[in-house]
Amino acid sequence: MRSLIERIPWWGYGVVGVLYLVAIGYRLFGGSSLSLPGLVLRLVVAWWLVLVSYLKYYDYV
Repeated sequence: MRSLIERIPWWGYGVVGVLYLVAIGYRLFGGSSLSLPGLVLRLVVAWWLVLVSYLKYYDYV
């Protein structure tokens, strides 16, 4: 499993994170309601993916 994760290119994390943020925005503006803990968790995961992308690009991880 670890070797699969290590083979993901740096931009892959960023793309998934941004798409996840767009999906969250689409759900919220589409009228769906999310509980506050669920929304916070989804936002943290999305921004974590974007941050990992940034860190992988600059070889911090």
